[in-house]
Amino acid sequence: MPAKSTAKRFSAPKPTPGGSRAVRSSGPVVESPDAVPHDYIGYEGPAAEGAAVALMRRSLIFNLVTLTNKVTSASSRILLSRFGVGSASARVMRVLRLEPDCLPSRMCEVTTMDKSIVSRTLNVLEGQGYVRRRTDPKDPRRQLWSLTPDGDALLEAILIRAEERQQLLLQGMNEAEIVALFSLLGRLQDNVQLLLGHTPEGRPALRGGKVTPKSRG
Repeated sequence: MPAKSTAKRFSAPKPTPGGSRAVRSSGPVVESPDAVPHDYIGYEGPAAEGAAVALMRRSLIFNLVTLTNKVTSASSRILLSRFGVGSASARVMRVLRLEPDCLPSRMCEVTTMDKSIVSRTLNVLEGQGYVRRRTDPKDPRRQLWSLTPDGDALLEAILIRAEERQQLLLQGMNEAEIVALFSLLGRLQDNVQLLLGHTPEGRPALRGGKVTPKSRG
């Protein structure tokens, strides 16, 4: 007979007079916080809200998604109220400053936005006078996009505000921690390709404010 586990188990909350039911496990029994798989929640139901949140906060993906949603939402509000453009516009404009005469397909690669979103964003920015297009002399079917002087000036103001927001996010971290953070983020970007079934080769990325060109290897 196998030895009985002596690991401490989480206790499910008891039903309350208000009708909350006891929590049941939706997967394998979690015996201790250290045994929680990286992306496993394990509990469900209103009575388990505290335990569920605690477990979700141990999930890397949950933390990344939550942080991204909060930062994107806050950034969009600031951009729209102060500059009249959204976060998608700011991302496209940043790419155009780094890579003038850029193709929409390249913008999709670098920003990871869908082609339809990039197309709509370019049309809006063009109507606002912040970007312009010209026909590719090598291929009349293709359009090359660049910032206008007004667009470049707007982006400069946006980047100043972005730097201020970044400093707020990094508050309390020393230089070594910040360097380590960006190193880990770069490795996570590489490893995302493993989730998609691809290798990191050919992945476009923004690192240190510069666009890493796609490998031609």
